[in-house]
Amino acid sequence: MDNLSKAEIAILSVFLGWFLGQGAEFIKSFIKQRRTLKALYLELSDMSEHLKNSKNRCAKSLCEFLDNQNGIILPQPVSTPIYDNFYKDICMKLTSEQRKTCHQIYAHAISFNNKLSELSEQVDKSDIPNKLIEAHIDAAWAHELIDHFIEHDGKSSLLENKDKVDQINDGFQVVWRQLEKL
Repeated sequence: MDNLSKAEIAILSVFLGWFLGQGAEFIKSFIKQRRTLKALYLELSDMSEHLKNSKNRCAKSLCEFLDNQNGIILPQPVSTPIYDNFYKDICMKLTSEQRKTCHQIYAHAISFNNKLSELSEQVDKSDIPNKLIEAHIDAAWAHELIDHFIEHDGKSSLLENKDKVDQINDGFQVVWRQLEKL
């Protein structure tokens, strides 16, 4: 160290400072991605609970509407701020299977929101049951996809589990049988 000139020390200091600065930025970026990924999982967990309640609300509103043909009470639309604003920042941290499942989940959530929007506008009374059933189906599939995604960390597709798919479809049959009785 005693043999280094002032120029060599300056160059070494600049290089070391640059290297430490790059390392700090890398660590900040890594921490931000992990936080955002955790936020995505929290958003999915919140969505699952909301969609479960919304699915039940749609089924109940459908029964009430068919009973008395009066107005219906709709669930709130699903909010997806993390996916909408930060998905591009964390998609590289997800596997192909996880990205595909995320897209399926959010496609069902968007479709659910669209059905609610259609129901809140002027709709012919004869269309209300079909729209409620469609909203119920989207909410149910999104809820089940989220639960499977969280349970298996997105490493397997719900559609590969034929028994679970049959169970979900049987749930729809139960709702339809109840409607036929009305």
